[in-house]
Amino acid sequence: MKNSDLLRRQKAVAWVLTLTENTRFTPHPYEQHLLERFAQGEIALDDIPSLFAARVHHILYRSRATHPFTQEQLTDLVAHSRPYNTYSDITGLLCYCDGTFVQLLEGPEASVLELYAAICQDPRHEQIETLSDAAGSTRWFADWRMALTTPPPTTFYWLISHLEAREQALVQPQFPITDPHLLTLLQAFSRL
Repeated sequence: MKNSDLLRRQKAVAWVLTLTENTRFTPHPYEQHLLERFAQGEIALDDIPSLFAARVHHILYRSRATHPFTQEQLTDLVAHSRPYNTYSDITGLLCYCDGTFVQLLEGPEASVLELYAAICQDPRHEQIETLSDAAGSTRWFADWRMALTTPPPTTFYWLISHLEAREQALVQPQFPITDPHLLTLLQAFSRL
């Protein structure tokens, strides 16, 4: 692509962003990401609608359980969640250790937001903190209507520290994590 074409694209995107700033048409972060990719010549204008339609909404949160869960209760929770998640096209990962949950929900925006609102009202949770709320193009746990992992405390607390230190741009784990679910979660979180 010629420099003049790229410059025209960049000006068009800047014009759109300026026109829509502080209006109901202001692009969401994922929409803005697609516009930036267009401005850089990575995608064509005709690609944007299909990429937008294929977006996946992600919410990553942590919470405290109001009462500790046994392994049997966790298994029941996941088994109970899977039919709803299948119906709502939600996938994700639930991590639990010592009364603390970390969960990634992914799927259609309305379904993910509705489920997260229900989780926020669930009396089994308290101290709910949203770590990330964003859209992207990838499902990280596409094969799991709800995967469950219960890592050892040292690994789990390192994971939480890493997730909470996002602004510090920690790149490499300081503690070796071998659980494939947690490695996928870290990879996903670094891109959210």
